[in-house]
Amino acid sequence: MNEPLLIVENIVKKYGDKVVLKDISFKVKRGMIYSLLGPNGAGKTTLLSIIAGIINPTDGKVLVNGNDPRNPETRRYIGYCPQEPAVYEELTGYENMMFYARLYGLNENNAREKINELLEKVGLYEHRYKKVSKYSGGMKKRLSLSITLLIDPMLFILDEPTTGMDPNMRRIVWDIIKELRNKGKAIYTLYG
Repeated sequence: MNEPLLIVENIVKKYGDKVVLKDISFKVKRGMIYSLLGPNGAGKTTLLSIIAGIINPTDGKVLVNGNDPRNPETRRYIGYCPQEPAVYEELTGYENMMFYARLYGLNENNAREKINELLEKVGLYEHRYKKVSKYSGGMKKRLSLSITLLIDPMLFILDEPTTGMDPNMRRIVWDIIKELRNKGKAIYTLYG
């Protein structure tokens, strides 16, 4: 039976008297792509941050593979690619990837192979030794996506994954997302 990998149940988020999210509920099963569309200021990124375990809801619950995403053990199931790439400008693309590989506890020899494979996949291989400060916005976004792919999570949370990319790269990113879905991963994306 295909149980939901992600369960969002009656989520409420308030900042003081301001209600940002009110009674949000949905489920995402493995092999499913779930996209949330909405205007700026609708609370999409706030919801994403709650699902990723970054901020706490005021009320309601989120379960990832049956566990609270704020639990450090549960975070290994989650791959999070923020809207603004979390990369270090003074490092090269390769150095950024290796930094995160070490942070994730990956074996350095295996990490090298995987890093080169991922950089090739997103069209950054020939730019791998260039400082990220010289990358375009779309290149930084692709690097951030590659970092998210370093580990093998069950749930991918992607905040506007193709923003700043040319049409060809958008197609490549959507092909990667479809490949993840076909491998039984759950993908949650935001667009606004």
